[in-house]
Amino acid sequence: MILMEEGKFERAIDTANRITDDIKKSSAFAYIAKILTEQGTSSILHHHLLKYSFSDFFYESFLPSYQKILTETQLLRYSFLYMPFSYEIALASAYNFFNHQLRLENETHYVSIINHCPQLGLHFLLPSASPTRIS
Repeated sequence: MILMEEGKFERAIDTANRITDDIKKSSAFAYIAKILTEQGTSSILHHHLLKYSFSDFFYESFLPSYQKILTETQLLRYSFLYMPFSYEIALASAYNFFNHQLRLENETHYVSIINHCPQLGLHFLLPSASPTRIS
């Protein structure tokens, strides 16, 4: 990934997109996402992800690690749309979004997630024993 070190992101992304093995491609894109996030330019990769088509297997491998790397709430929310019809990815995305809100110390949002998504099984994290609805 010398291209990333030289700041040639577009070329690195195009090169990674040519990888035929989905696991290797996913790893390459995750590495690119990490570098771009560290530099505060995550949106560069987001625009490329919208431009290309990827297999379900790529998304299953890539999205969980990508979502953990993201620091921008808006890009994390957009990432839900890359593979919206997979229950497993949707569940992982919900957990990643919850963790993101915890890192931001956004109590209103993470309590709301707990209350609106009981299937996540996170009610034990609430201060009281019974769920509290936040309006």
